[in-house]
Amino acid sequence: MKVLLVQTTIGDYRQRVLERIVEKLGDDFKIVCGKEYFYKSLKIGVQLGNVLTLIDNYFFLGRRLLFQPRAVLEALIPDVVILELNPRIVSNWLIILFRKILGKKTVLWGHAWPRQGKDSSTDRIRQLMRSLADVIVVYTETQRKDLNEKMSHRKPIIAAPNALYRVSDMHAVSRSARTDFIYVGRIVEDKKVALAVKAFAKVQALVPECRLLIVGDGPALVEIERLAGSLIPEGRVEFFGHISKIDLLKNLYSHALASLSPGYVGLSITQSFGFGVPMIIADDEPHAPEIEAATNNVNALFFKADDEDSLAGAMLEIWKNREEWITRDQAINQICIREYSVETMAERLIEAMYYGI
Repeated sequence: MKVLLVQTTIGDYRQRVLERIVEKLGDDFKIVCGKEYFYKSLKIGVQLGNVLTLIDNYFFLGRRLLFQPRAVLEALIPDVVILELNPRIVSNWLIILFRKILGKKTVLWGHAWPRQGKDSSTDRIRQLMRSLADVIVVYTETQRKDLNEKMSHRKPIIAAPNALYRVSDMHAVSRSARTDFIYVGRIVEDKKVALAVKAFAKVQALVPECRLLIVGDGPALVEIERLAGSLIPEGRVEFFGHISKIDLLKNLYSHALASLSPGYVGLSITQSFGFGVPMIIADDEPHAPEIEAATNNVNALFFKADDEDSLAGAMLEIWKNREEWITRDQAINQICIREYSVETMAERLIEAMYYGI
């Protein structure tokens, strides 16, 4: 059975799960995708040899819509095609309709709801796209249950929790001298890294032992570096750029008391938990589905969104009770291993491919 995955682009965070699928399916699995996403800061980052074919992305209407002409042609032949559950990809509509006519199976994979939530008016368009699919893959068990209730025409809905690492990669490095706070992610406006810098500027004077570690790249990096230089003494904040090598990330996390999510939570939450590090999270942001992994005062601490004093207070609270939080590293790690491993995610995606066949 031949399977084709069509994506806008694929960041390096998908490397391991796609490798796992290739291990299982071999030459029966192929991928086509473009070089960059709707927002330009996300670019192709995986290396999968001849499994992957790069195609042209044609964005229009201010990069709000996308058409991939070659994807339409490539998607007519395979037994199963997996598409993004994203109505803004115009070519995906054509692919679904053509495959319906041909009687071939199409899987939709992505967020169950628009960014504005399941009650958003735009969900009607997404609902139409969902209704055309043979199988739907979402990111959390909660999304699966909620979507199953909403779909009037019952379809197979599978939850494949977003994962970054294999079980063998996820280790909490026990270390008694954890003194830092860490941010890992894109340096873009909606991630609100400036809020973390301003909050740490208040914390650092009270806790001279700690540093702020910023890992990532993006269009706002220069601005953030300038802000940090004006507010924080030299040596107390360090910028590392984008890091994908797991050993380097693991070493940085091993020094961290907590990671920070000053804006919306993304995949970095499972990265942090996979290394046994709790996360400080804004309480009211359009978080990604992975927020489901967070439990306040267990593996996370929530602060009032857009409030630098509240974030600073949460950082100080973690610092004050650091010995207790450090002892939780193995428990935080084990919960993440059970729910958010590459093996589990790949298994669920393969299940969707072969469902009913």
